[in-house]
Amino acid sequence: MHSNESERALPINRRALAIWEDALGPDHPVTATGLINLAGSFIELDRFDEALPLEIRALSIFEKTKGFTHPFTANALSNIGSTYVGLGEGERALPLQLRAVAILEGRLGPDHPETALKLAQAGVNLYELHLLDPAAAFLKASVNAYQSTRARVSRIDRTALTEYTESIVGAYQRLAEVLTDQGRLSEAQMVLDMLKEDEQFDFIRRAGDADPRRTRIGYTPTEQKWIGRYREIADRLAALGKEEQTPTDTPSGGCEVDVLARHLQNL
Repeated sequence: MHSNESERALPINRRALAIWEDALGPDHPVTATGLINLAGSFIELDRFDEALPLEIRALSIFEKTKGFTHPFTANALSNIGSTYVGLGEGERALPLQLRAVAILEGRLGPDHPETALKLAQAGVNLYELHLLDPAAAFLKASVNAYQSTRARVSRIDRTALTEYTESIVGAYQRLAEVLTDQGRLSEAQMVLDMLKEDEQFDFIRRAGDADPRRTRIGYTPTEQKWIGRYREIADRLAALGKEEQTPTDTPSGGCEVDVLARHLQNL
């Protein structure tokens, strides 16, 4: 959105938020959506410091009304994380991003596109924090999840596959960048070659061979350790979500994610 359009959106989103607060109350989920919309207008203008308190308030509303392990809560956590990244505070973003990923993996599954997106965001932040091994692990998990979706989309038609691949190319490119920085050039080339698989779509369909979009990239022992630790936490958060009745306290899974984030930063 251009800056002029964003400037015009600010009063509109402020007015919408005021209407929702008046009609539904300050702690209604729709009010939280209004807060996120207004925050988004500030973010479009690079006014991250003004967006942050709105997003924090929205998170609080979703935690109270939807629960600590609801996808809405995960998205609110991710929003705050992205804003911290915009403020140049990637360290503060990381535990929020990891918790968002853990929630979505538990609720939507490890191969869901939203899970893949949040894995990629965490991986990119880890890379910017110069934590290359965990960055590679999370970006690999993201790419592998996207590969599952590409395999499904390929059953629709070539156009749908091409459009979907174009929408997710960034995760593949960043993973290749991380691997290249580590001197792992053959792995980096393998990742980039995955993006060319849609060029083989018609041939593969005619030949009836194995779908190349089922290609997955493996983990090193170090990467597997981080993915395993994170998934243990994701499983615990999923269990908490099933047991959750009235959310009043931060679940222990959130604290475990904070510990994991600190451990990553101290490598």
